[in-house]
Amino acid sequence: MSAANADSKTVDIKGGASDKALQAFKQAIRKKYDLKERAFKENDVMGLVDGFYAKNALLVEEKKVVNGYEQVVKMYEELVPGAKSVGIQSNYTYLSKEGSVGYDYTTFHVSLVDGNEFDLKLLFIWEKINGEWFCISDMYIPGKF
Repeated sequence: MSAANADSKTVDIKGGASDKALQAFKQAIRKKYDLKERAFKENDVMGLVDGFYAKNALLVEEKKVVNGYEQVVKMYEELVPGAKSVGIQSNYTYLSKEGSVGYDYTTFHVSLVDGNEFDLKLLFIWEKINGEWFCISDMYIPGKF
């Protein structure tokens, strides 16, 4: 799912950021999504957590809240081995006028090693930290856009 599907909807939400800044943001987070997809495929928990999430990330899961680096690592140590692959498709993308915070509503497709598959509507909240985009929070509900 690395590239946008021709029949999927992708919407840029104008937040005052220039078109150029918004496109740069979308390219940067696409690289992060590629990293996350690759990390799941290669069972690379630390590459995923270190390359994708801010150290103080807050993840809101269905039945719990995961707060901070150690808890994020622990969560992915449990999740990654059970997944064969994941695919992330951006659907609604926003960048602040200042260009330092943005969010992206995505369809997150999961293929499990046991053959089951499912989709999540996953919201990633991004912050530019020392010149690099990191996910500072995410949350999901079942389904897809």
